[in-house]
Amino acid sequence: MSFDVASIRPSKPGTFTPPNFPLSSDDAYAPTAGLFTADFPLIHYIEFAYKIWLTREQRDSILVHLPKRVATENFG
Repeated sequence: MSFDVASIRPSKPGTFTPPNFPLSSDDAYAPTAGLFTADFPLIHYIEFAYKIWLTREQRDSILVHLPKRVATENFG
């Protein structure tokens, strides 16, 4: 699978949209008719897009250099 364009927006506070596609580092696939929905912090999308599975230490090492919202605010 590849992505030509991805658009994310901040989620409405206090709401959660469950993903309609597994966000994992494996090659799992579920048809979504072109619309992927989820509600997670940006770090999860980065892991998914690059197919990496970070340990807690690796994630913390990356996040220390990024704005706090990358790990705390949900986007969908």
